[in-house]
Amino acid sequence: MSKGLNTVKYTLDHIDHSTKYISNPAHGEFIVHKAFQVTPSKESKVYGYVIQLVQKVTEAYTIENKNTPKKIENVSTFTDGYVDYMNDSYCELFFIVEGQSTDGDNFQNGAILKYTAHPNDPSDVGPDDKIPTKGTIKVTGTSWFIPATQEEVETLIQTIEAIHSKMNINNNRNKKNSNINILGLEWSLNPNTPANGLPYIEWERSAEVTALRRASNILEHNVEVKWDSTKSTGKTKGKSIIKSSFIYYE
Repeated sequence: MSKGLNTVKYTLDHIDHSTKYISNPAHGEFIVHKAFQVTPSKESKVYGYVIQLVQKVTEAYTIENKNTPKKIENVSTFTDGYVDYMNDSYCELFFIVEGQSTDGDNFQNGAILKYTAHPNDPSDVGPDDKIPTKGTIKVTGTSWFIPATQEEVETLIQTIEAIHSKMNINNNRNKKNSNINILGLEWSLNPNTPANGLPYIEWERSAEVTALRRASNILEHNVEVKWDSTKSTGKTKGKSIIKSSFIYYE
């Protein structure tokens, strides 16, 4: 990752970190939550953006005949589209207002199982562990801070709120033309991206372009999830073992 054109003037850190949002995560299901905090060198109020490059890699298997693992080549297909973006890379943007991110960040996904309808209610679809799975999910979030003026940040927040209102995000209508220009790049606000409506962009060039403008340390968040649906029974069957850690770079 580039050192950036600016010297490091701000400290980027995480707050409100938790892995406890699901009481009994299993079969690869998990949520890890955090929020961002930026500490200034001089200013009493800090405004700007945190860019996070997210890289997610999943290796999963079904355990069927004679306990022989069979690799799941496409998680989305295997889960009938209920669990997407399991091998993906992208950038997302968080606004910093007075040193705090206005939105929290969740690394998460549903159980990696087949999804079936309840026999008495076809609309009630949920994971079915009759075909057990096992695997590992690794997510890395690499983040940095770019300062901006209060006026610039507040104007963009208001603009995005208006776009979301126009899209009628709650009933999934009118998602076309839901882009916004930030830092000279076109970011999508579509709620169907893995950023869930936060500014989102494919990572290939955007990560390097924005990293050149960073004015903070780099914060790396690593999450690893392991599970084996053939192990244990009851509430502990296929328990998701979640490890979450942070590394700081200048």
